[in-house]
Amino acid sequence: MGCSGISWDNSKIAFIRPRTNSSAQVHNDVFIVDANGDHWASSTPSTLNLSAPAWAPDASGLLVSSPNGVLSVNLATGTLTQFKSGANNVFGLAMAFDATGQKVVVGTSGIFTYKADGSGQIGAAFATPHNTTAESVAFSPDGPGASAAALRAAGGSGRSGPLHHRRPASDLEAAP
Repeated sequence: MGCSGISWDNSKIAFIRPRTNSSAQVHNDVFIVDANGDHWASSTPSTLNLSAPAWAPDASGLLVSSPNGVLSVNLATGTLTQFKSGANNVFGLAMAFDATGQKVVVGTSGIFTYKADGSGQIGAAFATPHNTTAESVAFSPDGPGASAAALRAAGGSGRSGPLHHRRPASDLEAAP
């Protein structure tokens, strides 16, 4: 799982940092800093352990993973809200926006593409090989497809590289 992310315009960095609450419990929160080190900010303190920040292309917000599912971080207020596909919570270990900010790919025991506004899943899911999880996902820079760059087996061993490529979402939507 990723622990930091650089905004698309390279102006901001989001990273995960432990915070100890008043009961001496440690929680991972998301912090944001300008790339030059100025203007630190953090999300609203959460009892969840956050990880894997993924920036929206316009740097207006980001997604983070949590035990309760993928959360959207409102950068203006610092509030965390559940990222949904329709009425269902979305769960994943890694997320990435496409260059337009209209789609989000989420990796877990499969690779899923969603509408970034949370109004639903796009096309069919791509299953990862038996007992593996997609821990790094991205949209292809030369087309609309999504791929997994790293898979990890349930026992902890992993392989990196361009392992799987999912057909473009437009092809999936047009398939019978």
